[in-house]
Amino acid sequence: MLRLGLGLILLFFTGPLLAGDKTFHLGLLTSIPEANGAVMSLNLNRFLAIQGTYSWALPVNVEVGVPSKKLVSQEDFAIRSPFLTLPFTVDFGPQWSLGALVYPFGGSFYVGLASAHRRVRIRSHVESPLIFEDSDSEMPSNTSFAVDLRTETRQDLLRASVGQRFTFGPLFLGWYGGATQPLHGQSRIETHVNVKNSQASDRTIGAADNLEEARISQENLVREKVRNLLQDFEKQALPLVGLEIGLAF
Repeated sequence: MLRLGLGLILLFFTGPLLAGDKTFHLGLLTSIPEANGAVMSLNLNRFLAIQGTYSWALPVNVEVGVPSKKLVSQEDFAIRSPFLTLPFTVDFGPQWSLGALVYPFGGSFYVGLASAHRRVRIRSHVESPLIFEDSDSEMPSNTSFAVDLRTETRQDLLRASVGQRFTFGPLFLGWYGGATQPLHGQSRIETHVNVKNSQASDRTIGAADNLEEARISQENLVREKVRNLLQDFEKQALPLVGLEIGLAF
């Protein structure tokens, strides 16, 4: 039993028979949250390799709420923006990295460190009516706000991992886990809020100068909400778990 345990430990940390003497690896990877991609590595010797990865964009759907806000008021009457649920279409990626793999025991187990770059794009469109309200009731109006949103975030990352890679003839199979830590991020935000059918609000046209002011206010609110979300994302470290398979030469 002791021999079996020692043998498994030796295989985990070295795996010299399964690792083989292949020097070039080209294959596919799948991971969370990077999704699907490609990997290419070149072993310089038994202990050191250089590696590049590329992950394609992963489409994700997310919803974010923007609270209702009073836009125009006069005595007991007011116009209020609705609670907006912004449906975000997110393209997480693409992402690419270049770094080194260190095989501390000269076998199949490695420690990886790489510099990475990721791009994330967000798109959203929603249209919702303004709300008329007085002291007794509220109702949707024929005037609506249409919100269009586009963002792009670019991040420089540190990609750290540990893993194990085995070769079986011309094939290799591996696993890895780790994390990506943002080093620098920059986001660009474009928001456009349009008022449609504004003449339907004739009864309040004199209440403020008016729906244009309200439009600007709502656009700023949406922009600020999204900016806060992106600033949090720019600093967010993410775990990394994946598998890889391909050809070894």
